Amino acid sequence: MNSHDSQSSPEERGSARLKLRALDEADLEVCSAVLQEAVVKIGDLTFLPGARRVVVLFNRFCWESVDDSLCRVRTGMHIENVLRAQTRDIAQTDPNAALVLLAMRYLENTNGNGIIELIFSDGGIMRLEVECIDIYLDDVSSPWSVDASPGSAMRQGDTQSDADA
Repeated sequence: MNSHDSQSSPEERGSARLKLRALDEADLEVCSAVLQEAVVKIGDLTFLPGARRVVVLFNRFCWESVDDSLCRVRTGMHIENVLRAQTRDIAQTDPNAALVLLAMRYLENTNGNGIIELIFSDGGIMRLEVECIDIYLDDVSSPWSVDASPGSAMRQGDTQSDADA
């Protein structure tokens, strides 16, 4: 990664966009770490049963920033080969309600398939029965500055919309 002028904002200097693919549990752990504390609106979390795919659009914190700047970026994730999706303790009535992703994990299933769990800070869980681990992450915007790092209360800018990006 190139070093950046610490006086310039993330928007001014641009950023190499992150692109990852997970095919096993070790890869999934990397994706989970990258997405830790990512914010997602309920309306940006979609199961497409005909395509056997889950698509999510996150505002993730840029943990990889090398110059101590605080920024977030829009990141798309799609999980392939999804046979079934279930949610627990996730109210889906307000598409603008925000969730904060804590982690993703993989569990073996007794029927030969696996389970990928997306675990959210409010206790909500999305469980995906999958044939195998096949996940793509791709930054889809330029980064923008935020006032605080994750771990503090969500600040303005954490739930930036497409129109703002």
